Parts: sequence; structure tokens; C-alpha cells
Amino acid sequence: MLTVRGKSAVIAAVFLLFLVIAYFLGAVVQPSGMISSPHSDVSAYISRIWFLERASFSDYGQIPLWNPYSLFGNSLVGSNVSWLFYPFNLLHLFSTSPFIETIVFIAHFFMLGIFTFLFVRKISGSRTAGIFSAVAMAFSGRVLLLPYNGHVFFLGIAYLPLFFYLTELLLEKKRLSFAILLGLALTLQFLSTHIQLVFYSLFALAIYWLFRLFSQPDKKSLRKHSILLLSSLAIFSLLSAFQLLPILETAGISDRGSSDMSFSSSYTFSPASIPTAILPNLLGTPLHETEFGPPNYWEQNAYFGIAVLILAFLAALYARNRHVAFFSFLLIFSFIFAFGPFQNLPVFSLFRIPSRMLFIGAFAVSVLCGYGAFVLQKSSIKRVKSALLLPAALLILLAATICFSAMQENVISYLDSSISERQSSGQISEEKAEHYLSKVPIIYSDIRTDLIRATIFLALSSFAIFAILKSKGGNKSLFLLFLLILVIADLWSFGQPFFGVESPDDVFAQDELIEYLKNDESRFRVIDFSGLSPIYLTAAARQGIVIISYESQNLQSAVRYMGVALGKEKEERSYNIETSITEEGIENPSLINILNAKYIIAEEHPEKFTAQLVAASGERKLYKNLGSSGEAFVAYQVEALADQESVLDELSDNEADYSRLVLVEASAEKLPEVEQGKSNVTVAKKTPNEIVIDVNSTTPGFLFLSEAYAPGWKAAISGSKARIYRANSAFMGVFIPAGQHSVSFTYFPSAFSAGILISAAALAVILTFAICRLFLLRKRLPRN
Repeated sequence: MLTVRGKSAVIAAVFLLFLVIAYFLGAVVQPSGMISSPHSDVSAYISRIWFLERASFSDYGQIPLWNPYSLFGNSLVGSNVSWLFYPFNLLHLFSTSPFIETIVFIAHFFMLGIFTFLFVRKISGSRTAGIFSAVAMAFSGRVLLLPYNGHVFFLGIAYLPLFFYLTELLLEKKRLSFAILLGLALTLQFLSTHIQLVFYSLFALAIYWLFRLFSQPDKKSLRKHSILLLSSLAIFSLLSAFQLLPILETAGISDRGSSDMSFSSSYTFSPASIPTAILPNLLGTPLHETEFGPPNYWEQNAYFGIAVLILAFLAALYARNRHVAFFSFLLIFSFIFAFGPFQNLPVFSLFRIPSRMLFIGAFAVSVLCGYGAFVLQKSSIKRVKSALLLPAALLILLAATICFSAMQENVISYLDSSISERQSSGQISEEKAEHYLSKVPIIYSDIRTDLIRATIFLALSSFAIFAILKSKGGNKSLFLLFLLILVIADLWSFGQPFFGVESPDDVFAQDELIEYLKNDESRFRVIDFSGLSPIYLTAAARQGIVIISYESQNLQSAVRYMGVALGKEKEERSYNIETSITEEGIENPSLINILNAKYIIAEEHPEKFTAQLVAASGERKLYKNLGSSGEAFVAYQVEALADQESVLDELSDNEADYSRLVLVEASAEKLPEVEQGKSNVTVAKKTPNEIVIDVNSTTPGFLFLSEAYAPGWKAAISGSKARIYRANSAFMGVFIPAGQHSVSFTYFPSAFSAGILISAAALAVILTFAICRLFLLRKRLPRN
């Protein structure tokens, strides 16, 4: 039989699951459609990885460890956004159905809600507080924007309230089993999300842990609690080692590892965005292409809900509770952090977009919201006198709405001047300024709609709060239910316009260029000089076509090589997420030809290349690059240089044909001899983790492979282990003897191998502990 608390948890779970399914109903009734938007990372980037996973598993029975879509390749197992081994992501190995994405969203929104309910009910002792907090968190404005921007890897926020809940149980029960559960929860979040969110979650949890430890009357348990927490962190580190070690290895050679302050402080939360807590479209909206304010609407928006903020305010004033004090502090801290003052500190500087700390702020607001509902449930109007301020706030907001409507011409004039000032100060381009100026009437209309909406929800919330405070018994419960419905309606009215479902065929529409390319069964890359959209690149990738492009994380050596190939100055060979590939700066076409760039997409004939027009789609044309060196070739001229910087300088200054000459990094050692000869090279096999090349050379030479050099690649010549050399700064190759040989390149990082052993051993110990624990409990049952 379920206990009373157990029954309340089941009821809450059913209620929350119903709400989440109702919110995503548009996707549920269209299982063949995908949740998408013009700004979705799922459409632009992540679908490429899902396609790669499915193709690799179905064709070769492998989970791909290498990503061919990032410039000339990058570690997928070492990526901090691949969520490669997360259980939900493994569904993509077996199906390409877009309904998997819907399942993932529903599951994580539900998890976020139920874990919040359990935590808040635990610390407050109130089901009402738990339900209000669960709804406020699961449908927070920050969270509801996730399906729109396609940041599925940020669904790891679902585990945050679970961390706090397990921490409470750990402090109460003082058992190792709860330390293990906390370690498992941390591991699941790590596998599911961007490492930035893991770090922020651990940071928030550490603050909470200190708060709970030092607020306990029993100081004698301090040591035991600390040991249990450290045990949780150790379990997390060991269980996640198979993913953590490759990420740490790749971080050292990633362009993110060399980021400067301008990178780490990008997309800080702007003070101008604070009013979006009440008027979410004050600075424009991507729905109408009017975001004239700070970039990235979803990173700048702070909409938590009108009723939610009122309840949080009441909690901060009247709930005499240490948890309320802590989460009030955490909310304020999250906003201060989002402004970016900590971005020059170690570890923090590794991540850009500090405004993502507002996910932690959203959790703090939701907890306070629950306590606010609890205050209303247990109080009367005599105690909660500040509720009398609500009519005053309503009158002010109503007056502001009326004045805003009456002063339309003045407001539009002010918006015009604001946009012009942003353009003159260099914050937006002239082209964007003209676009936003043409949209000023729409911006005005959206702000007025926000004001009306805020006024309505403030009025209804005020009515509900006064009714609750003046009621008793069943009537109070009815008005609490009405207030809960207001919270849901408020948040859904904000989030639903951002929710859309489209057919994958429409999202990833194919044009004549893709139709032509997918009929070429050879292995090749495409270089784009026309500025294709990321969604187009994904549409091509779904057909197995690799178009060279920058990802959010690239190998630093690959980025620097492209800087040289595109004719950039030495100080400009660094990562820039806005980098576009153009023909203009190219001085030595052979630096592009050795990329296996068999095709070129451009709006005009690429004059620096020997190219033949083969297809066209609108203004874009597809050219066959007749100078492409193919995926691999044998070079008979090899020059050794001391380090990577020397190689880059030589590549930049030298106009040699690099399909004949290869520069390798080798300090004082003697290289194997090469002689001028002839060769025949065929790629016999290529999977995401392995490349096999059949080569027949009349003399000793150097086999060059146009795949990025990275730790984890191993080579063998006719079964014998061979050393891989870094070639032309960013690529790899091996010296081969004369004759016919099969050369294999296999990607399986040592860090991954070691991590698997560590994680497997840790899992075995945990399972042994669990079995022994169950055995002992079962043995005790008859006596009890």
C-alpha cells in the first residue's frame, strides 16, 4: 500500500505528465513531424550527428567516435555537446524518426517537474508548494524556449532539482546509498548536457551543500556529511570517466581551449534585458524578426511569469524559512553572475554565455513560488498586508498601458532613435538597422500586447490572492487551483507561440545541388563560398554529403590551417564563430585542393580554381574542382620543420603545390627516405572510426590523408603498427615502403579506452554494493 506521501507523489506525477503532453500535443498528434524553428540547433547542427549515429550503427554496427562534419573532422567522443552515450540519445541508433525528439522533450520536461515537486515538498512539507514550484519550473520561460532554439543538450537542467532532493535525503539519512544515487544523477546530467551546465549545477549544489551543513544544529555530523558528498563526486568522476577523459583530452587541442576574454564574456546578460521579466518582447522577438536589442533572444530573456514572480515576492517577504533566504540569495546571485563579472576567473573563462546561469535562477524562482503559495495557503490578509500593494501595482501597470497606447507616435519615434543609436555605436550593422526600422510598428504592437497581457494576469492574480487570503477551507483550495491555472495559462501563453512542428522534408528541403551531389558515390568534401545556412548543411549531411564548415567546437589546428588557406594574417588565425569561407583571400588553391574538396559551391565561377560547372540552383552554382587531390595521395617530397607554428608560416609564405610537397613536424630526428615515383591510391573502406587505404607505390613515399590529426588515431601498414605524423599542420599521414600495402587508420582514443575500464570497474563495485544491500535487507525482513 502507498503511503499518503506516496499517493500525493503519484497524483502529482500524473498531473504533470498530463500537462507536459498537453503542451507538446501538436507534436504528439504529428509523429512524423519534427519540433523545429529557423533558429533551432536541432535543425542546424544536432540532426547531423543523429544521422551520423544512425547511419554508422545500421551500416557498420558502430557508435561513431569521430565527427566528419567539423572542418576536416573532430572528435565526437571528446565533444562537450555530443551527449553520445546518454540513454535517451541512444534511441537515435535505432531510428531516424523525429518523434524521438518529441519523446525526449516530454520526458525531460516531466522529469524537471516531478523532481522539483519532490524537492520542494521535502523542504516545505507542502504538496501545494511542490505543485506550484513544479509547474513554475517545468514551464519557466527559460525552459520553454529550449524547443525553439533546439538546445536539446540543455535538457540536462531536468536533473538539477534531483541533485537538491538527493542532497536533502543524504543529509537526513546519512547513507552511502544516497551518495551513490547522487553520483549516478550527476553522471546522467553530464552525459546529457553541455559541460557548462554541469559546472554551473555543481557550483550551485556546492553553495547549497555549505548552506545546509552550517545551518544544521548537529555539528557532529559535519565530517560524515562531507565524506558522503565527496563520495558522490568521486562516484560521478569514476562513472563518467569514459566520457570525461576524452573531453578533457580534446579540450587541450580545441579552439575553445585558447579562447580570450572577448570570447568567454560574449552573450552576457544585459541590464537592458531585466524588464523582460515582465515584458518578454520589450527588445523584440525572433517570431517577428524584431530583436533589435542584445543578441540571442533565448539567452537574454528572463520571463518567469507574472503570477510566479508575485508568489516569489510574497515568499521572500513572509516565509520565515532558511530555504527561502537561500533561494532568494541564489536568484540574486544568478542575475549578478549572468552580467559576466566572474568570466575572467579560472574555469569560468572556459565558457561563454554566462547568461545561462539564469537556468539556476529559474529554479530558485520556482522554489520561491512554491513557498509563496504555501504562505497564501496558511495565512490571512491580516498577516500578508503587502498584498495590498497589488492593486497599486495594477493601477500603475494599467496607467502605463493606457499612456503607451495614447503616445503611439512618441514611442515609435523613441524606438526609431534607439535603433539608430545602436547602429551608430556599432552594436548592429547598417543593414540590420534598416531592417529593424522597417519593423518598428510591429515592435510597438508587441510591447503593447505584452503590457495588456501583464495587466490582465496581474489583475487576475491579485483577485485570486485576495480571494485565497479571505477564504477558508474548501473555498481556499478552489482559489489556489484558480491561481495555479493562472500560472499555467501565463507561462503557456508565452511559450506556445515559439512551439512549432514541421515536416523534416520541408525543413531539410533538397535543391538541384544536393540532388546532383548525392548521386556521386565517391567520398568527397564540398567547399562553400556562397554562405550556405547551417540548415542547408544539415540537409546535405542527411544525404551523406560533407560540406566544410565551422562547428561550435573545432580542432585548433584545423582552424589555424583554414586561416592560412583563406589568406588571413598571422594574428587572425584564431577561432571566430561567425567565420565564413570565401574565395577572396585565397592565394594558394592547393591548400584547398588537398582538403578533398571535389566540389565548390559559389555564386560566381571560382577564378582561382580549375573548375567545371555541373549544376545550379537559383543564384548558387555547383562546380567540380578538377584540381582536387582526393581523400589520400602519396607525396614524394617531404620537408621536416620543428613545430606547428613553423609549418603554418611556411604554408603561408610558400606557393608550392601541396599535393606534391608535404610538411611534417619532426624536430631533430631523421625521417625515412622518400624517392620520386608513381602510385595508385584507393580508399577501400571508410567508416566513422576507420579508414582503410590500398596503396601501390613504385618507391618509398609519404601517404597523406586529408583527415584532421588528433590524439586517438592509430595506423598500421599491412598489419604492422606505423607512426602517424602531423602533416601540413592539421592533417596526418604515414611513411610507406615501396610496393602494395593496405594502410589502416583507426580512431579509438586511449583516453576513451582508459575511461571505459575505470567506469566499468566503478559500475561493477556499485552493482556489487547494491546486490549485497538488497540481500541484507531481504534477510532482515522476516525478523521485522
